[in-house]
Amino acid sequence: MHSVFALLKSTASFLGLDETRCVSCFAPFSPTKSTSFKALYEEQNNPPTPPNYTKRLHHQWSLSPQLCPDCLRQLAPRTQGYCPSCGMLYAKAVGSPSRCSTCLITPPPWTYLTFYGAYEGILRELLLKHKFHNRLDAGLTLARLLAAIYIPHETKPDAVVPIPLHDSRLMQRGHNQSMLSAKLLAQKIERPLMPDLLRRTRATTPQATLSKKERQKNLSGAFTAAIPSPLRNKHILLVDDITTTGSTLRQATNTLLQGGAGSVEIAFMARTPEPEHISN
Repeated sequence: MHSVFALLKSTASFLGLDETRCVSCFAPFSPTKSTSFKALYEEQNNPPTPPNYTKRLHHQWSLSPQLCPDCLRQLAPRTQGYCPSCGMLYAKAVGSPSRCSTCLITPPPWTYLTFYGAYEGILRELLLKHKFHNRLDAGLTLARLLAAIYIPHETKPDAVVPIPLHDSRLMQRGHNQSMLSAKLLAQKIERPLMPDLLRRTRATTPQATLSKKERQKNLSGAFTAAIPSPLRNKHILLVDDITTTGSTLRQATNTLLQGGAGSVEIAFMARTPEPEHISN
């Protein structure tokens, strides 16, 4: 038996199957301390305290994402040129975050926002691989990216909730693309992951195919919330993968607030650039 395993190991080595490969470009690379994700993207002066993990090792939020140095550098988080209230991207990624005119007139229902970057380039490719091609490795990498930049505000969330899929969509796709990010965020802040707090009770047309006005109508009455007594008037972290107009997050947030949550903050991976800001 030992000789069989030795043969399999040597064969895998010969074929290059034992190498660590980037989930984006699939190039082999050797993870080293010099390309540590935590060293690149976490606050050095006040690092978060790692939780006591009881889950499987590969689901830990603090592990480095499976990205080669080149792809990792291209995936630096967006820190400038956006609205800190809704995440709307300005034409250039420069300048301190400042509220857009829409949020100045009508503030969103959530208290805080965390997002990673623009829905383009490598970030877009990884999101599509996870969402439509069941690439768990891409999903874990995305989840670690978001967890690494997330820093709780003065009100630490009491529970973490992913944006739910309707049962029919979940059966069709096989997974909820927001669940991994929600799970790793919950591990980082040592708060419970509670997907049952919010349910999608009505199947809806995919938002990507609709106009802004149609999106709002499409989501009307699509969610219901079931907030248990211990979490009433508490702070909830709501997690999604991609947002374009914010209609889904707005509807879900209002549903949680109407169901008894005290406040809601949101976190998502990518914001779709405004059409006039997309390069051809």
